[in-house]
Amino acid sequence: MDDPTASAGPETSRSSCSVRSVLAERSGLAERSAGSARDAAPGVRQALLARGLRFDYGGEPVLRGVDLEIGFGELVAITGVNGSGKSTLVELLAGVRRPSGGAIERAAAVALVVQQPDVAPHLPLTVHDVVAMGGWRPRSARWARLERAPRRTRRARAVDAALARVGLEGLGARPWTELSGGQRQRALVAQGIVAMPAILILDEPAAGLDAASRGRTREILRAEAARGAAVVWVTHDAEDVAVADREIRVDGGLVRADLGGA
Repeated sequence: MDDPTASAGPETSRSSCSVRSVLAERSGLAERSAGSARDAAPGVRQALLARGLRFDYGGEPVLRGVDLEIGFGELVAITGVNGSGKSTLVELLAGVRRPSGGAIERAAAVALVVQQPDVAPHLPLTVHDVVAMGGWRPRSARWARLERAPRRTRRARAVDAALARVGLEGLGARPWTELSGGQRQRALVAQGIVAMPAILILDEPAAGLDAASRGRTREILRAEAARGAAVVWVTHDAEDVAVADREIRVDGGLVRADLGGA
C-alpha cells in the first residue's frame, strides 16, 4: 500500500509550503499550466532550453552553469544524489524560481507537480478541488464563458478522468486532509495532467507510492510523452530511468551525463 507517512526529502524541503502559498503558486502558474503541444509555435520541437543556468541559495552555489535541451514528445529522467540540485533545476525550468544567472526558454505552457505540500487542516478542500487547480486560469474576458455550466461540466469530467488515471476514481468529494500520503501524491499527478499540458515537470511524483502505483505513474508519463508533451521528472528509481528516453544526471550543481534510455 502507499506509505501514508511519505514526505519530501531534504532536497525538496526548501519548497515545502502551506496550502495558502500552494494556492498562490498554482494561480501564478495558471497561465503556463494548461494546453497541449499544439500550443507551441508552428514547427518548434524544442520545448525547454537552458543555457549557463546558475542558482545560489544562501550565498552557496546550487547550480553552476547547466546547459540542456528537451524536446516535445521526450520523456526525460533527472537523477542524482540528494542535494545535487535536481529539485532546484526543475523549479527553475518550471519558472517558480528565478535563476541567479543564465537563461531559460519555454516554447509552450508548463505544469509543475511538486512533492506533497503542507496543508492547513482547516481549509475545506476536497480532492476534486486540488486536482481542478491544474486547470486554473487568471480572470480575464474569457472567464465568464469558461464558468458557464457546460464548461463546468467538461471541467468536472476532466477531473474525474484524471483521478481515474491515477487510481483514485470515486474520491473526488473526499476531504484532502483525509487522504494518505501516497493518495495525495497520486492526486497531485492528476492535478498535473488534468489540463493536458504541453510541458509537464514533476519532482519525484512516485515518492511514497507502492510498486503498483509507481508502475501506473510510469505508464501515465509515457502516455503524456506519446501524445506530444515534453515530460521531465526527478527520480531515484532505476525502473523509471529504464523507460525514459533520456537520463540527465546532476551532480554538484552540474549536468555530469546526458544519456539515452529506452
